[in-house]
Amino acid sequence: MFTTLRAYPRLLKANWSLAVEYRAEIILWFLSSTFPFIMLGVWLNIAKGRSLNGFDENAFVAYYLAVAWVRRINFVWIIHDIEDRIRTGELSPFLLRPLDFAHHIFTKVVAVRLYNAIIIGVVVGVIALLIPGQQFDIRPLNLLLFAFVIIIGFGFEFLAQYIAGTLAFWTTQVQRIHDVWWFAKTLLGGFLLPMSLLPPQAQAIAQWLPFQISIGLPVEILIGRATPERIIFGLAVSSVWIIAMFIGSRLLWRAGLRSYGAVGA
Repeated sequence: MFTTLRAYPRLLKANWSLAVEYRAEIILWFLSSTFPFIMLGVWLNIAKGRSLNGFDENAFVAYYLAVAWVRRINFVWIIHDIEDRIRTGELSPFLLRPLDFAHHIFTKVVAVRLYNAIIIGVVVGVIALLIPGQQFDIRPLNLLLFAFVIIIGFGFEFLAQYIAGTLAFWTTQVQRIHDVWWFAKTLLGGFLLPMSLLPPQAQAIAQWLPFQISIGLPVEILIGRATPERIIFGLAVSSVWIIAMFIGSRLLWRAGLRSYGAVGA
């Protein structure tokens, strides 16, 4: 454990350098991530002059601005990286290193996400200042809670992608499996629309799934719409799922290595 912790600053520094080197790519990612703003336009048109479950026009603007920022902070896309290394045999050199492969890929993602948080946060902040009437709860304690939930949400995103990528040990249809997961997460996790606007039956299902920790819950905290009961319940449910996913990811990885037979293994 001590050896691992000593290696983290160096890994983070190296991956941070890569993130900064390709900084223009971050802006392009943001400009291409127009989906929250498309949904914002849809709901603004629907909510003209009225409130939907407590969401008026200003609330919708705040919600989808927060979605755009949160999505760029905890977005993880490592499935193809893992799949390609398993399929081509590029995973083999990592198996000879003292640190588990997961640490290398984790620090790579963390460095990029930190850079995203700063750059995209500034952009969203400027937009929020230019559009009056936005409601963000920026009290220090609430921001600390938001940061804590974001970290847990990032852990969920990483584990979900890591598990999906690990399935490449046994199948070439990893992307198809992940697409089903992504659709469910988009619909029930607060990315497509606020969870309070889902049908009651969908809300009842969503509250027992971990998807809320990715987008819905941190966004609701940031805009000051999450009750203490909602926060506690959401964290409890998501924590149980994440612990189970962590254990499952390690078991899958070890089982996959036993069947690993790519070139160079």
